[in-house]
Formats: sequence, structure tokens, C-alpha cells
Amino acid sequence: MNIPHDKLLHTLGGTLTFAMIHPLGLPWALGAVMAAGVGKEIYDACTGGDVDPYDVLATWMGGAPGWWCQA
Repeated sequence: MNIPHDKLLHTLGGTLTFAMIHPLGLPWALGAVMAAGVGKEIYDACTGGDVDPYDVLATWMGGAPGWWCQA
């Protein structure tokens, strides 16, 4: 399986965002991960970068393990 380096970085970003914000509460952490994913793609759109909806999904999936561990 070959996962693009860019997607791995987005996943790591989602994981780290969740970990940093989680002490404030689960809703804040999930919201921060969602905002980070969408925000990065808005930044890419405004600066001429490559906009890819799968990057948003990769970021969100980075925060998913933390959410799953809350159950």
C-alpha cells in the first residue's frame, strides 16, 4: 500500500491538533481538527496551492483515533 507523503502529513496534523486541544474537551478537539482540515485547504486555495478534498479527509481521520478512544 502506497500512501502519499502529503496525506500522511495531513493525518499527523490532525492527530497532533487533537492531542493539543483535547485537554479543553472533546468537542473543542473535534472542532479544532475539522477547522484545521478545512482551513488548510482554504489557505491552499488562496495561495495557489493544490486544493484536494481528500486532504481534509486525511486531516479528519488523524483526529479520529482520539475520538474513538473516548468511548
